[in-house]
Amino acid sequence: MKWTSAICSAGKKLRAASPSSARYLQRQKSDPFVKGRKSAPALGNALQDGPYRSRSAFKLLQLNERFNILQASSEAKAGRPRVIVDLGAAPGGWTQVAVQACATTARPPSKSTLSPCRLFALDILPMDPIQGATVLQGDFLDSKVQDELRRQVLAASSTSLPLGEKENSAEGAGCDGFVDVVLSDMMANTTGNPIRDTVLSLDLVTAAFQFASSTLSRQPSSWFVSKVFPSADSDEFLRLTLKQRFDHVSIVKDKITASRKESREVFWVAKGFRG
Repeated sequence: MKWTSAICSAGKKLRAASPSSARYLQRQKSDPFVKGRKSAPALGNALQDGPYRSRSAFKLLQLNERFNILQASSEAKAGRPRVIVDLGAAPGGWTQVAVQACATTARPPSKSTLSPCRLFALDILPMDPIQGATVLQGDFLDSKVQDELRRQVLAASSTSLPLGEKENSAEGAGCDGFVDVVLSDMMANTTGNPIRDTVLSLDLVTAAFQFASSTLSRQPSSWFVSKVFPSADSDEFLRLTLKQRFDHVSIVKDKITASRKESREVFWVAKGFRG
């Protein structure tokens, strides 16, 4: 995010007086994923075409390598663009990865004039444009912002279809959904209070899930991916809600080497929205 350079600058000034600042700078220097933002192809993933705006891009790359979240599936509906929504997108690392996936692996459109993919990125913070994505700024917890996001997603999805299919898309959106993938890397600013942080984290996950449940297509190839701080409440939400609405749900932590060892974050990867 935009405050990163300011933090680094402040850290350099305080390095002599603050051991924690020195440790932070040393960690940044030795972190292969921080370095990899500028030379992404060196880390060996077929989708990598750096530089990336954030180190978190490698988390999505690793998730996608394991689950093939971003690739079009033979189970996906033909005749309409693949739609991906990225929540908490700034500064744009996940969006960059998704754009690359759309460009390299999306199924060909049924007509040569149609785009095979529609990608929408939303964050409360400003975000520089990314070619191939529609970038929106707003507070996702604001219902008006969510309504506008839905409107733009549905409008773009419908206008990409042949004229004869537009009505069917609009009619089916309410009951069958029009989004293939919902990604959420949203995380509230940490407070230093673990209990408070897990509550804020689950609030965002719940909001992202509610959006996904109202927009995802009911098909085996639909996906919901979210970052979360684990807690007793999140475990209950996972068991009683998420696992009841999707065919498969995976909890991923250890195999995502791009997550820092000290981070409490895990990722929920849910496939096959049942409605």
